Amino acid sequence: MEVPLWGTSDGLVRDGLLHPSAQISLYIIPLLQNEEGFKKLSDVGQYENLTFASQHCQTDAGCFSVETRHCIICLESWLNENQRKDPDFLARIFLRSGARQRVRTCAHNPAYDPQYRSQCYRFIVYCLKQLFV
Repeated sequence: MEVPLWGTSDGLVRDGLLHPSAQISLYIIPLLQNEEGFKKLSDVGQYENLTFASQHCQTDAGCFSVETRHCIICLESWLNENQRKDPDFLARIFLRSGARQRVRTCAHNPAYDPQYRSQCYRFIVYCLKQLFV
């Protein structure tokens, strides 16, 4: 999912110049704690509560870089806004089937066969449209 990072009318001001608005990609990967992928991901980093991280961003300017603080605040705002518009928004995101099952449903997984990438992307876009209809 694409999440607006700096807003549509805002831009990132760097070196006194206004750069175009940017977006971040939010990847939600449902994993169970007993799945192998969960262990691998927790070895690389750590999980934090979004609300807790957002509160730190607003009260402690030194806790994260400016870009990270802005990203966390925008992400929380984006999630809240979409949940207000559609009460089932978060449920659809977090109650999806496990990652392993979703990879299996893609007949032409680009990770295994890059020549089918566009077909796979069309299928993913179609599935996402069905989720938000």
